Amino acid sequence: MANHTITGAILAANDRRYGRALEVRVLFHDPRSFLVVDKPHDIRIDGDPTQSPTIQSILEGVPALAGVSLRLVHQLDSVTSGVHVWGLTKRATHNAARLFEARRASKVYLALVNGHVDADADRVIDAPIGDVPGDVAEKKMCVSSDGRVALTRLSIMRCGYLRFRGPSGYERVVKATLVELRPESGRRHQLRVHMAYIGHPIIGDPLYEHPFSCDASRTMLHACRLSLPLAEEGDLQF
Repeated sequence: MANHTITGAILAANDRRYGRALEVRVLFHDPRSFLVVDKPHDIRIDGDPTQSPTIQSILEGVPALAGVSLRLVHQLDSVTSGVHVWGLTKRATHNAARLFEARRASKVYLALVNGHVDADADRVIDAPIGDVPGDVAEKKMCVSSDGRVALTRLSIMRCGYLRFRGPSGYERVVKATLVELRPESGRRHQLRVHMAYIGHPIIGDPLYEHPFSCDASRTMLHACRLSLPLAEEGDLQF
């Protein structure tokens, strides 16, 4: 079974916290190298699955992956959806991890952020990121002069308006901008911190959007593309 590919499969699970049915789509599966999935929002990659499933626990329940060691190549925040890669062999995992460490893995995200970002604002956000002092529970990060180097390329895709509707005729309209974000470093919460830092927090971000859009269905951040220029496995693009 370990040599059977499940590319294209849709894996179902249930998140008891929200009474939500989950679907994890398999974008790519080669038993000799990698497993790539389209991660739903608001689910952790790994960790304790007692209270709610993780991507790892869902994958470990797939018969075709029985006995396969799932090795982390990189992380995605629990609130973020999109492309996520697992290594299936030590060698493939090592090769991919070296690309991330050398900043040769190309990652592209789409985010819907508060306000109309200046149309001339295509830029590199160069702002070091460190821990918020004394914050242990939420593990928030912040721009800090003594933080680690963090670079994000920002491109404006479209400015417009986002309409929220609720019960009893509730309606709210806010300015919003669709942006493309390319992190050139891999700091914790980097994109979320950087967008808040320039005054355009990601809509629906419970940690960094103030005031918080409690009527947003999710944190509007999606990992849409990933490119791994691997020497042995070839260029992988998702």
